[in-house]
Amino acid sequence: MAMQVGCIRRGALPEPAASATIFVMIVALDPPDFRTISGFRKRHLKTLGELFLQVLKLCETAGLVKLGHVALDGTKIKAERVET
Repeated sequence: MAMQVGCIRRGALPEPAASATIFVMIVALDPPDFRTISGFRKRHLKTLGELFLQVLKLCETAGLVKLGHVALDGTKIKAERVET
């Protein structure tokens, strides 16, 4: 839930997530600490992965995304910094 309101850092939930109305309603004014969230993610990793895949397929069916293959081999490429 915190990720949906733009809060992705680890540790205690930042103020924007803790005060977001929808988040406060779901946790009944008792937000979980990072260990609770981490434990939940570890316990449900496989199911969350399957759910993510289902959501991607639904988005593809709706024409919101185009799915393909991306291969990452760990190659490091030096980039030049561009001043703006």
